[in-house]
Amino acid sequence: MRILVVGAGGLGTLYGAFLTLAGAEVAILVKPGHLDQLHAQGSRLMVEGVRTADAEATPVTSGEQVGAVDWLLLTVKSKDTGAALAAAAGCKPGAAISLQNGIVKDRWLRDAFGPEAVVGASTTFGATYLGVGHARFTFPATTWLGEIGGGTSARVNDFADLLTSAKLAGQAVEDIEAIEWWKLCYLLPGAMIAALARTDYGTMFSHPLLAERFLRLTQELIVVARAGGVAVADPPEAPLPVVALADGSRGDALTGLQHHGERYRAAGQRVVPSLAQDALAHRRTEIEYLAGEVLRRADEQGIDVPVMDTCYRLLRGLEDSFDESG
Repeated sequence: MRILVVGAGGLGTLYGAFLTLAGAEVAILVKPGHLDQLHAQGSRLMVEGVRTADAEATPVTSGEQVGAVDWLLLTVKSKDTGAALAAAAGCKPGAAISLQNGIVKDRWLRDAFGPEAVVGASTTFGATYLGVGHARFTFPATTWLGEIGGGTSARVNDFADLLTSAKLAGQAVEDIEAIEWWKLCYLLPGAMIAALARTDYGTMFSHPLLAERFLRLTQELIVVARAGGVAVADPPEAPLPVVALADGSRGDALTGLQHHGERYRAAGQRVVPSLAQDALAHRRTEIEYLAGEVLRRADEQGIDVPVMDTCYRLLRGLEDSFDESG
């Protein structure tokens, strides 16, 4: 199977390395300025952490260099999507998935490659960028796949099988949109709070005030999703059942979040979401593409999301204080 991975950051390196070891023919699209660095390390994709991998892929700087592929995986951060897809132009994927955060990613793929190519996907795998083609694997999870509009297919099932053989836990699901929204409910509240409080997941979930704001943000997201007709629910193997917690009693939810935080801390895991990593490094974040899109949809639906709006405005103000060179 021929695969183009767009982006050699943490997630792109992780997927590229393990898919190569599973027997796929993988090309990885990098920025021209990073090509020499990848060549200098023998075109190797190196993963350390909870699982390790060391595999040689084919580095490219444009989609034209690879032409037709079976699958394209978009792994760059939302803010880098325009440039990445422009570079990938000329590639002709039979199927394309985005492993990015947010709820506009499938539309970007549709605009770039046509609606027939796009397959929905979501994952909570954690990987920290250590350098071009070099990542630390921090959090094992599942890769969910499904056809846009609902259902599975032969191509979805086949790729899920390949992901599983690559130790990337592929799973075909009937309602991928619900899982994409679940991921946003799982990811965005914690990312916003961790960035503003300058902390990690374990500390955040263990802190009663921060955990309460996480819960409220999650509840606001669920209201927006359901108002848009999405049957958002916790998927199988969810690392945290945020929808069930948000739909339950406040006391039980806060207890559940505290226990989740204690598990992080007991395991010695200090996991900082990528949005918070960017904010702490004085880099612009994905907040406009994540919370900004939710706020636009909430406004269209006439839904009040005051905690989301406040956190969004604080983060945008924080970003505007950064030196643009950072």
